[in-house]
Amino acid sequence: MQNRVKLPGGLLTGSGPKYNSKGTLVTCLDVFCDDEPSHVMEHITWEGKVERWGAYCEPYLLKRIAPAAEVEAAMREGVRRQGESFDTTRLPLSDKYWRYREYTADEQAAIDKIRNGELVETYVSPGVFEWQPPASSDQQDPCFDWFEELTEERKLERQVLLLAAGHPEGLEPKRLGELLDRTHRDKWAPVYDVTWALKRRGLLTISPKSDDPEIQPCSYRLTAAGEVLADEVHAQARAYGEYWRKRVPDLPEVQEVDNTGGQGTRAVAWYFHNPVNASRSGWFATWRRGESFARLWSAEGALRDVLAWSPEQPATPRSVESLAAAWGPVATRIEWAE
Repeated sequence: MQNRVKLPGGLLTGSGPKYNSKGTLVTCLDVFCDDEPSHVMEHITWEGKVERWGAYCEPYLLKRIAPAAEVEAAMREGVRRQGESFDTTRLPLSDKYWRYREYTADEQAAIDKIRNGELVETYVSPGVFEWQPPASSDQQDPCFDWFEELTEERKLERQVLLLAAGHPEGLEPKRLGELLDRTHRDKWAPVYDVTWALKRRGLLTISPKSDDPEIQPCSYRLTAAGEVLADEVHAQARAYGEYWRKRVPDLPEVQEVDNTGGQGTRAVAWYFHNPVNASRSGWFATWRRGESFARLWSAEGALRDVLAWSPEQPATPRSVESLAAAWGPVATRIEWAE
């Protein structure tokens, strides 16, 4: 599922190679399309004003826009069958109010700059991305695409991706819902959407396929591309943890508390510094030996995030801490035997 990315002239496109399965340099504005855009869709308002809607590939536009007479006939038939409850959003767009055209010279020049590497997809603020000239390393802080200022949807994508990595034998929907505290139908629906978005991007397999948004028996596994991306997210988590410490260099070293009584570590909790004012944060993370995931909790005990890894990778309190540090600079590590 790609972002909506704005060109310097205001035209919207889909994402670049980071967020599509084909590695396309610039994609169609349709969130599930990985093809390169070739035309601009326009909307004609009731007043006759023409509004530029975004850059799309021609196959999408051919399916999305239909002759006005066909759209009106389909609407009449839908209303006849279903009455006022008929969902008109499933109809194609009428060519009375929608059309598409080729790029102008300025629009084509901007697209060419993306192809030539002169513009790159750049995070601006939550949910806002722009095509901007690439910045040198001394111009900005490192960019952590899977950890900084994420929308809830993007965070959920990361969580599902990593939990699938932590269950290479296959992750069942019921277990996924439990790990994310999303077993209720309303909470599960966004997870269902994300699993299919990851599948469309070639990162996840679903077998046997289930078309029902309810929690139905099936299994999620990462593809080879999904495993590569999960490894990149892990590397980014460790780098982000180091970055937290560098941002607040005066923080004391991690305080270690051993409550095992010499019986060996069974469970670990981490408490974090507040990076804003260097005080102790109420949020904490937990991990139990034998599990391939760690979870972040609020001071009230509400689940806030989860990180997971392959069980084939031996986990120790320190190795898990290197990932958990992505949630903030660690203040205290407490180990105990259950």
